Amino acid sequence: MKDLFLIELKQHNLSYQQHFKEQLFSYMRLLRLSVGILICDKLYIYVLDYNDHEMSLEIAFTKENENGGKFIELFEKGGFDEKKVREFIERNALFETHVREIRKDIQTLPIVELLKRHYVEQYSEEEIETAMNGLNVRISLNAPSANQTVPAPKPAPSDPPHPYGDYYEEPEEDYILIKTSDVRVLSCGGSIYEATRYAWAAKFERVRQYHYVFGVIRGIVKGVYIVDKWYLVNDGVDAGRVAFHGHDAPEEFASRFLGKRIPPQYMRKGSANPLLYKRK
Repeated sequence: MKDLFLIELKQHNLSYQQHFKEQLFSYMRLLRLSVGILICDKLYIYVLDYNDHEMSLEIAFTKENENGGKFIELFEKGGFDEKKVREFIERNALFETHVREIRKDIQTLPIVELLKRHYVEQYSEEEIETAMNGLNVRISLNAPSANQTVPAPKPAPSDPPHPYGDYYEEPEEDYILIKTSDVRVLSCGGSIYEATRYAWAAKFERVRQYHYVFGVIRGIVKGVYIVDKWYLVNDGVDAGRVAFHGHDAPEEFASRFLGKRIPPQYMRKGSANPLLYKRK
């Protein structure tokens, strides 16, 4: 019978101490085992390579901890695989590194400029500048609690790829991409169509040449419409802007684009205009 891994079990109320790990490693080297588990106030998984290089992961005893569920899966009887344990620890280490990098970046982001870019799809520059005038935006990160752990990274979806790929395939037809937002959709009673069709700062003579409109949120096509009529708004705060009346495109056409990402050329830096045009 072959030993697979070693478990060092301490009282559950004992906090981690360095000599606990050293004792575990001593037994692992003696038995020539690469994987060891230390259990005390938390669960600690260690993997040693031939050069004594250490990989580790700690799992708190918290309710519905996803890493805890994965631990049971990896170490259940008949299911142990050292390679999978290594991959699990490496994936979590990379995930935590990325989380730290994002949190560090967030604290130095030009938040006001990002907010302006977000609202440029809904309001005029004058409206945005007036709203932002004197605004002071700060982001602070709360220190994690002693038992808080970074959630396990979600596995990649296993659904089969769409026949058109992640990005939709450009059609022969001319169309306009109109970038809207979840906030705008909510303000339109949950209607993507209403959030897409009304009302935009654009040249009427240009938009009237297009019969297809794609409603886009965060780079994903959420609606595909056929334009029945373009018109200029004549009154109110949107006077002079363009809008359209239309209807959903036929399913055989719309299904090629709905839920797909818009091609990379429409996501380039500087493509802040909410209306993007595709011509043959």
